[in-house]
Amino acid sequence: PCPPCPAFSSSAHLLHKTRTKCGFRALQPPESMTDDYQDEHELELEMALDGTSVRPSQWQSDRFQLVTVLQMAPTNHGYVELLQDLQRSQLVAAKVMPISWTCESHTAFVIRYPGENEMPWRDICVTNFLAERLGPGYV
Repeated sequence: PCPPCPAFSSSAHLLHKTRTKCGFRALQPPESMTDDYQDEHELELEMALDGTSVRPSQWQSDRFQLVTVLQMAPTNHGYVELLQDLQRSQLVAAKVMPISWTCESHTAFVIRYPGENEMPWRDICVTNFLAERLGPGYV
């Protein structure tokens, strides 16, 4: 198994484990993938891990219906909800955190919480990165 990676958040660590084959099935690039293509996507991943590549979108409140609160997240004053995605007819989980905790950007968060291990913007960016590549229904 993969040892803990303190530099990565939990989402990024999962991606790290996937990329490094330590305990998870490795994602293999298509044989037709060129080195330039792979280098470009690795750079995008590094930007995602940096936590600065996300552009938040407006929450679609009419698309999701609350089923229940799964867990409280006291460290970041948030909680995890189980929601029904009315557009895709499937259950999804969402972590809800106040802007007072996440701040308005990764840079602002790091300045306000310099010693914090949790990096919400990095988690958002990695989730966005994976969703763009894997498509709907995977992330």
